[in-house]
Order: sequence, then C-alpha cells, then structure tokens
Amino acid sequence: MSARLEPVLRRRVVLGGGCAWLVASAGCDEQPTAAAGLFASAQGSEEGAYELVVADGRSIRARFASAHRGHGLAVHPANPQRVVMFARRPGTVGLVADARSGETVARFEAPQGRHQSGHGCFGADGSALFVVEAEVGSGRGFIAVLDAETFERRGEFETGGLGPHEVALMPDGVTLAVANGGLVSAPGGRDPINLDTMQSSLVYLDSGSGRQLGVHGVPEPKASLRHLAVADDGTVAVAMQIQRDALDDAQPRPLIAVQRPGEPLRPFDDGLEMGTAMEDYAGAVAVDSVTRTAALTSPRGNLVGYWDLDTGALKGAQTFADVSGVGLSSDGAAFILTGAGGQVRRTESYALEELSEARRQFGDVRWDNHLVVLPV
Repeated sequence: MSARLEPVLRRRVVLGGGCAWLVASAGCDEQPTAAAGLFASAQGSEEGAYELVVADGRSIRARFASAHRGHGLAVHPANPQRVVMFARRPGTVGLVADARSGETVARFEAPQGRHQSGHGCFGADGSALFVVEAEVGSGRGFIAVLDAETFERRGEFETGGLGPHEVALMPDGVTLAVANGGLVSAPGGRDPINLDTMQSSLVYLDSGSGRQLGVHGVPEPKASLRHLAVADDGTVAVAMQIQRDALDDAQPRPLIAVQRPGEPLRPFDDGLEMGTAMEDYAGAVAVDSVTRTAALTSPRGNLVGYWDLDTGALKGAQTFADVSGVGLSSDGAAFILTGAGGQVRRTESYALEELSEARRQFGDVRWDNHLVVLPV
C-alpha cells in the first residue's frame, strides 16, 4: 500500500463493543442499535439458492426465490414496493417482486440468442421497463422495452456498442445513459476475446425512439465502463474495470470518471493509488447530489473510495471485506454498503464516518454486487 493512501485508510479508528477496527472494516460484529434503511439485493452463491432479498438494518423482511443469479435492481417510480431484479450473464430471466406482500409478481425472459446483462431501469412514469440485453457470441447491445404492467415486449433498440452493462434514466425523464463495456466473451465463457479491439463508451439514447443523442469514448482504451450513477444535475459518475492483461505496463489507472452536461468524459486522476489498491476493479458506484460525493466500491480490493463529483478530489477511503453493493439511504444521510459475507454497513454522507451502531451481519446470505434503496 502506498504511503499516500495509507493515511487516508487509517484516518479514523472507531472503538466500541470491546474491539477496535478501521472505518467500515469487516472485523468485529456487533448488533445494531439503528436501522440501516430498507434495501433490496440479489443474494446467493449456489444454483437453486438464489434469491431477491429485502432487508433493513435489523432483519430480513422478504425473500423471493429466483432460480437464477440476480445482479442489478430497479424500483418502480409510482409503486416503490415493486422491485425488479435482472439476471446477470448468462442468465435470461428477470424477476418482479412486491416487497410489501412478499409475492412474486412476474418473470420476464430475453429472446433466444440473447442474455440479460444484469441491469435495467423504469421510465419516468413507470409505464415502461428498459432491460439491457446482449447478443450471445457477438456481444451486440440492445435495450428491450417492456410494458411495466404486463411485462410484454413492446420493442427494442441498440445500445450503440458491445458488451453493454448498466442503463440509467437521466433527470430529464427522457434520456437513457448506457455503459457499453466493449468486451465480448465466447458463448459459455467469461474471458474476453476482443481485448485488442475493445471499445468502451458512454452512450445517451432517446428512450422513446432509441435515437442516439451522444457518445463519449474512454481516454484509457483498456478501461471497460460498467456501472453508472446519476446526480440530480445530470452529472454521470462511471465505474470502470481495467483490463490489465491487455496493457504492457504496471502504471495505475483511474477507476472512476465523470461526464457533466456539455463536457467530455473525464477520469479522476486524484487517488490513482486507489486503482492499484482496488486491483483495477470497481464493483459499483453511487452518488449523493447534496454533498456532491461519489462512492466507488471494489470487492477485489476490499475498499470503498469517495470522490468529490466537482473537483475530482479523493475525499476518503474505507476498508470493507468483499464490498460491492452501495446506495444512498432514503433520507440521504448515509451510504448503505453490503459485503458478500453478509455484512451491512452505513457511512454518514457528510463526514464519511461509519455509523458503527448500525453494523449488521446476516449469517445466511451472500449479497451480490448491487443494492437498491426502498422507501421506509
């Protein structure tokens, strides 16, 4: 670990429950005295045991068997108890659940020759569900447009790239932002087969027509754009994964970039050591529009980094074993973080200090890469 990064990670030691730990580290469990907010996440590590789980800081509220591994999630804007979980590659079936009743509402499937790419979002009025799909073999990206009540397919349009991953609705309620990862894998495999020619991009599409409204390439050609978070003013934070095998040097690369309206995509160079410490892999990103903070997780590096959305300055970092899921609490007071070992943490969004009394350990779940916050 570099001399510059270490003070950031060790800037605060929290004492309590008869033990000490770094902020958000995974050691020393204690029962929470404050709820961590209601959230939903995919969970499971074995075939036949995959689920969509709704939980708070104290207990699990509902579980929905999925029979496939889920990934990203979306909440209906008019009915926030309705949660959608999308299948990760090579999965083809998405799940719709009602968090209040505990009932599975529907399932929807990608057409033959396609797989879901793990993400999707609702339209502004909740009448349409946009699902990211990719063509098996070629990796060509598509956005499927589903009726959000019947989940029948209305149509589709292309994402303008290969290996698409996340899609997000912009604040105008019309534009979709899509992260095209640029990577293609052989059918049934996970290793990319096009490292020499990969082209990753952030693309903006009209959600009604599919018309391309803008394209932003990545300054680092071996960075795969994966995840997105959108601030209230239209600033988009992008989480990246570096394909180190395609590089001939060991220089650190940034894992977070920001695109502001009317400006090019700009990687954040402050805290480059974080890219190395995170092992070139960002798992998820979330933003707080009030404090202008972007939170970036890395399950490989066991780290969470926080950047200023406007200046690009690294504001702080925390250790947390196998952390990936991150979202802003419904009251905006804290980032909720989940680790694959079943841990849940809260980090106060202003001071970026962990609320240690809200720690929770769920012994029978293995949180997947993402979470979505639900209204309490």
